[in-house]
Amino acid sequence: MNKSSSKKGTVWVVLYPQFSAYNAAFPMVRELERQDYRVVFVGNATFSHYVSEAGFEYRILEPEKEWFDHLLERHERRLEAVDVRSRFAEFRIKARLNLEKNLDVGNHLQTKIDSLLKEIPPNLVLSDYLLPQSAIPFLKANIPIVGVSTCLSSVFSWRTPPVFSAVVPFYRFSAVNRLRNLAAWMRLAMRRLKESIMFNAYFVFALGLKGFREGKPIQNAGGRVRLGEYGDRLDVPELVMAPRELDFPLVARSLVRHYVGSCVDPSRPGDPFDWSWVDAEKKLIYCSLGSHSEWAKDNWRRLMNALLGAMAYFEDMQLIIQVSDENDRENMTQVPANVFVTEWVPQLEVLEKASLFITHGGLSSVRESLYYGVPMIVFPYGMDQPGNAARVVYHNLGLRGSISSVDSELLMRMIQTVLADDEIQASLKRMQEIFRRKNNYTEAVSFLERFMKK
Repeated sequence: MNKSSSKKGTVWVVLYPQFSAYNAAFPMVRELERQDYRVVFVGNATFSHYVSEAGFEYRILEPEKEWFDHLLERHERRLEAVDVRSRFAEFRIKARLNLEKNLDVGNHLQTKIDSLLKEIPPNLVLSDYLLPQSAIPFLKANIPIVGVSTCLSSVFSWRTPPVFSAVVPFYRFSAVNRLRNLAAWMRLAMRRLKESIMFNAYFVFALGLKGFREGKPIQNAGGRVRLGEYGDRLDVPELVMAPRELDFPLVARSLVRHYVGSCVDPSRPGDPFDWSWVDAEKKLIYCSLGSHSEWAKDNWRRLMNALLGAMAYFEDMQLIIQVSDENDRENMTQVPANVFVTEWVPQLEVLEKASLFITHGGLSSVRESLYYGVPMIVFPYGMDQPGNAARVVYHNLGLRGSISSVDSELLMRMIQTVLADDEIQASLKRMQEIFRRKNNYTEAVSFLERFMKK
């Protein structure tokens, strides 16, 4: 008997390959399985073990190594065989060969996906907005798609700023808000327009008139797109991996935007951590800039130096710094006795004990901090982090700083302010109650069921 035949339906989940995306999705997926749906995660081999270890089904979809190696060898031979006198002609031919290689990979993956669709036909696909082209096979097969937004990104609207923007809306003065939002969106739109022109020009340059069509794969598959912060955004209903109350109010009113909930799994397992260093009688500060702190390497060092200098003053507190790069850990000198530097920490376990979280403002870190009622000092350095920091400020859940200009004295004052501010503590308590109450995913499943019935 087919494994799916005894279930209410089958849902495929295709996520951006990062831990935060999978961790956010796990609680809702457990609810889908509890309500008798078969859920299949689909992606490359990178996260196969992690997802399987969490107890979920995972199917690997990527080119076989032997096939891919053969493709690369053939591609290199074709590049070496290019023999033209004009550099312009050489560049054009190489561009065409590179595009043809990518199209070969896409066609090969399409064949594998078609085979898996026959083996495990889904009733619905949850497709990450950060991977819009991953939805193409499902558009072609006419399978219902719901977008998964693992950050608080959205589509163009002058009612709210883009998530890349640090703009904090005013509580009133809606006309001024709209002008500020429009200006932020226009800056982003101009950048995206330039990227789109260059992208399509590359296709036309390499493939001729055929490039006009090849440069719009989502539309060719029958999908519609809208302008979003990350580029083309598939125009389908969406699940946002956060509570509605964390977002700006005007964004949250969209009828096709369903907020899943806190998306924090307190039972998430972690490796053992040595707590013998920590004094339970002292306040604990935790600092982590996420898994991509190398993007802000110079600014990261500035923040670390400022933090170490501040902790020399706060002798009655203690600090855990998570630093994944071994060279960075070795280069940290003059570390005060009340500072513990480590490669990895069980973040949920640490936040449960922490009094303050110094973070880059990734949505996963913000959610987890609020679940445990920990105030934040946010130092964003890219992507959606400025927008998340703006929401922290808007809801009075902490402070934000500039990672490019922070120093020990300024950071020391910020720490004192956050820990002593009664209004921040009251706002945190209200938001923590929301996060604890909304760690239930029956409404999200109901939203998906209504969509499948339509």
